[in-house]
Amino acid sequence: MTCLEVNPNQPGCTYDIQCEAVWPGAKCRMDSSVGTCRCPEETHVARETRDGWVCVSLKDHSTGATVPLYFVCPLPEGAGFKIALNDPDPAMGSLPVGCTVGSTATVEPVLGLHGGGACIWPSKDEYIGDIYDCIQTSPHVNLATKFPLSSYAPTADGVCCPSRALACIQPQVTGPNPTEPRWWYNSVTGKGFTISES
Repeated sequence: MTCLEVNPNQPGCTYDIQCEAVWPGAKCRMDSSVGTCRCPEETHVARETRDGWVCVSLKDHSTGATVPLYFVCPLPEGAGFKIALNDPDPAMGSLPVGCTVGSTATVEPVLGLHGGGACIWPSKDEYIGDIYDCIQTSPHVNLATKFPLSSYAPTADGVCCPSRALACIQPQVTGPNPTEPRWWYNSVTGKGFTISES
């Protein structure tokens, strides 16, 4: 039996298995007359990337913390804020590189602030949106308001995360928990897979 697989945050499902085939734990919710795949409500939030919708974990798997992280990247699953891009220049502060979700600006619109455009390397003003996705913060916040001592632009509401292409060319690093499974759905081939490093 073949079932129609449905991506997170997309309509067209009838059964949970259609959503779980793409993202583990995702469920089909009848929000209206059409079923829509939803990420696991207590542990994940849906975020859009250039490759489609993904479920972003609200849990930092390295510490087990579930406090709002704001800077959570979908790839690799379970890595959380540790994968968000940081500029090592001390003048840029210790917060991740911010961006404005949906912006196509390749230069910062406000001199002295960062995060007002797409993914731009703050200390060099270099556009890096070709290899990093601007992912909306989790939960959604305005970064300049949430972190008033930062140099975030007033429109910054996302963080620069590795794109699927960048994440997939990186070597696997087992880290302190080498048996933790990783999950990814390849929207190009239409297949989901888990990676276990043991």
